[in-house]
Amino acid sequence: MSPGILLSLFVLASATGDVVPESRQETPPDTLSVQVPSQEIPPDSLLERETEEAAPVTETQAEADQRLREGLAATFDRIPGLEGVDVRVEAGVVFLSGTVLSSGDQALADSLATQTPGVLYVDDRIAEETSVSMRLRPLLQTAEGKLYLWLSYLPLLLLAVALALFFLGLARLVYRWDALFDRVSRNPFLRNLIRQIVGGSVGLLGVLLALELLDATALVGAVLGAAGVVGIAMGFAFRNIAENYLAGIILSLRQPFSPDDHVLVEGQEGRVLRLTSRETLLMTLDGNHLRIPNATIFNSVVQNLTRNPLRRFRFDLSVGQSEDLSRVMELARATLLDMEGVLNDPPPWAIVSEVGDSWVLLRFFGWVDQRDVAFEKARSEAIRLTKEAFDAAGIAMPAPEYGLRLLGAEPGVKIEVEVPTAQAGPVVETDRIDQPPESPVPIQVDLGPDRALDEQIARDREEAKDRDLLEPTN
Repeated sequence: MSPGILLSLFVLASATGDVVPESRQETPPDTLSVQVPSQEIPPDSLLERETEEAAPVTETQAEADQRLREGLAATFDRIPGLEGVDVRVEAGVVFLSGTVLSSGDQALADSLATQTPGVLYVDDRIAEETSVSMRLRPLLQTAEGKLYLWLSYLPLLLLAVALALFFLGLARLVYRWDALFDRVSRNPFLRNLIRQIVGGSVGLLGVLLALELLDATALVGAVLGAAGVVGIAMGFAFRNIAENYLAGIILSLRQPFSPDDHVLVEGQEGRVLRLTSRETLLMTLDGNHLRIPNATIFNSVVQNLTRNPLRRFRFDLSVGQSEDLSRVMELARATLLDMEGVLNDPPPWAIVSEVGDSWVLLRFFGWVDQRDVAFEKARSEAIRLTKEAFDAAGIAMPAPEYGLRLLGAEPGVKIEVEVPTAQAGPVVETDRIDQPPESPVPIQVDLGPDRALDEQIARDREEAKDRDLLEPTN
């Protein structure tokens, strides 16, 4: 008898609990040993054939095999993917056959059979299914199940969406309730900030209630965690935007200028249109829009030309060295005092700025009220009137003179040079200096503020959609 048959008989005897011969009962069970010659385990086909050639299986063993087969078959039927596995048990040896969709299902069936009590060996002959229809069937079943699940959740989902939309609409109404927030603070930025916090809180409450209705509040934690990571990355990527936003907050609290103020920033000049959370909008004196980032405004020197309505102008005129400077300066001062729009307090005055080879440069000053007159118009009119007063008084404004030195010329030698003569102008008699100056012909000049730019600014504010964070002027 071969060693394989002897091993099978021993296993069957152990499983059925048959009584061993009387001659062997003296040996304790724990000391019983069977010596089998060392050789390789026969292949599955040989093991099956030798098992069939073994002694007939007792009725008790057959019942045990039947229980194992039914138990494994019931287990496989309850596990998705293992329904196609067939089970056969003979003398504690489990034979698995059939098809599965993946190698993972095959490994699971083998593991379940191996871990079942009473199983001595598992012969795994399961094949992996390659049919397209069989592989698509679980996918279609899963999709069908999810579809039925979504259909069952549809009324609850519609109720949650309606609840969220209701609270979002309520948040929008609260956000537009200007009368409520006007009582909170006079600062436009604080009002806007409180408005956003209250409106956002109402909308967030509606979303949380909708998620609670769907039993999906765990999603909030996941979203917040992801938002934290994304926020860090976005902070590095959009650092300039955050910097401009913070600068807008500080500018709104400090209010360095007001709407319509005439400012000068980084060489850019214009009238203030509005301050937003990211940028400051100016309208240049030419009517063009100028957008300056709030961070640039915050870090730069801002010259406000409107905050003080009184503004000083100045201009330069040159006269000949032979002129009486005191008389010339007094004449200019009297001319500016008589000019419409120039203030008498503080009065205009003049200084000697520079002395050249053939001329003296005089600098004149005067003050105007920008609420009544346009600054540039007043300065232009002051220059015109002063120049006409000098001409009427015979005060010469000499042309520049240049000396020419010829190298290598012998001393005493006369050199004639032709110089083209300019067109002769009116001859001014020297005795006219002692005469009172003739009054220039009066010319009607409009010195009022430029209203054309005001109309463009007003039209721009009507069409603007961004909220102005500046406090309106009274």
